[in-house]
Amino acid sequence: MEIALPLVRPHTTAALRDRVAVLVGVVALTACSADPSPGEVGAGPPFAQGVAVAQASPGLDASVRSAGFDAATAYVAATTLSSLEVADAHTFVVTHAFPNGATADLTYRLSAGSGKVQPDDGVTLTAQQDGDRYLLSMAYAIDAATLPEDIRARVTDTDGATAAPLEGEGDSEVVVQPVAYAAGGSPSTVDVVVSGVVSQAQESYIDTWADRADSKVATGSWEAWKAGNKVWDAVNANDMIAQALAKLDALSTCAENPTNPLTRSQYANDPSAKKKVTDQLTDLKQEIKENAAALFLQLLVDTGSSLAGSAKWLGFIVSPATAYVKETLSSSITERVREAEALVPKCNKQSYAISGSIPSVPSGISVRGTACSLEKRFNVQTTGDLVGSFSFRPNRETGGTYAFKGTVGNAPISATGSGAYTITLSGDASTATLDFTFNSTIQIPNIGPRSGSAEAQLDLVAIAPCSD
Repeated sequence: MEIALPLVRPHTTAALRDRVAVLVGVVALTACSADPSPGEVGAGPPFAQGVAVAQASPGLDASVRSAGFDAATAYVAATTLSSLEVADAHTFVVTHAFPNGATADLTYRLSAGSGKVQPDDGVTLTAQQDGDRYLLSMAYAIDAATLPEDIRARVTDTDGATAAPLEGEGDSEVVVQPVAYAAGGSPSTVDVVVSGVVSQAQESYIDTWADRADSKVATGSWEAWKAGNKVWDAVNANDMIAQALAKLDALSTCAENPTNPLTRSQYANDPSAKKKVTDQLTDLKQEIKENAAALFLQLLVDTGSSLAGSAKWLGFIVSPATAYVKETLSSSITERVREAEALVPKCNKQSYAISGSIPSVPSGISVRGTACSLEKRFNVQTTGDLVGSFSFRPNRETGGTYAFKGTVGNAPISATGSGAYTITLSGDASTATLDFTFNSTIQIPNIGPRSGSAEAQLDLVAIAPCSD
């Protein structure tokens, strides 16, 4: 699929979506520094400092987790090997080698600004999936005044030479503009053109890497990484993205089979209406995937990256794009879900039968109940070591808080508990899991309270709609 994104769109939300989505490339394969240090004028090419030996970035683990990704993806980021090769005063190449065998190579070409693109215009991208490769070409502009003098002077002092296109760029050449191109001979901007290829994993690398990894990364996306799924698919397997995609899948199901009488009437009067809505939902789902990939890949260029400390000048080149990602991307997934919800009138809420158990001594706790709606309070009953009921109070469809009240099964001793829970829906919302840590306290006569906790997961299976 080929993606061609316009530079500016008339509506703020659409423009934000376009600009965020196009950053998949620039943030994927570069590094920036919060405190770059300019070199001395005349001390050689401005990009004289490179990282010849690929280095891992253990510091990325914490930043990736803090962004909401799981331990497996944080592990991948921390063990990705990054390197930098300087070709000349206008060109450098950044390579990331993911531990599952996937690689990403981007070539950055800088030239005196033509004036056709301004720093405020954001970033444009054309991208194309080609089997196990992702080809991209990107462009943006930097305010020349923000660059150190040696970088600015050497980048803009050219002879108008042209550079051959890289694989995936097409037949056009990249023109390196001479300083005289700009009015007054002193360009106010520097143009950045990026061309790259992201290649998929090789099976032999996957096996070796998976053997070395330990159980601490066994989280939501780990199976996708270990199986050698495409980088984008593995990122999307993280809980926060998977739940957003599941929400859109549920909305798509509702759009395909509406229960709202007005929607049914609209479909009857306009047979194309359903396709318009479902196509829009498909586009929003694709944007969520791209935005999630951009967020993860941007973290690879954060201050935890090995490139950030080894090539100080790099931050001047990539920071305009990475700063935009940091400012806009964190809320983009939520915004896409809200747009999708606005497209589809609500269907009748799904009801679920709930079952499962909670580990305890001596025999465990059995849980059974029904939720007529995951957006309204629902109760489930317990038997076994603790006899009582849970009351689940949602603050959204996919989570909230719970409270437990009951007694010890073989004695008149009161038991209570409370905490938070999350619900993960399947793609079609026909099943789900409810996860929580059961924090409980029992009041033992003449001794006092005794507390404990246990990890619990309940199974939800869709049933015919019911009412509270």
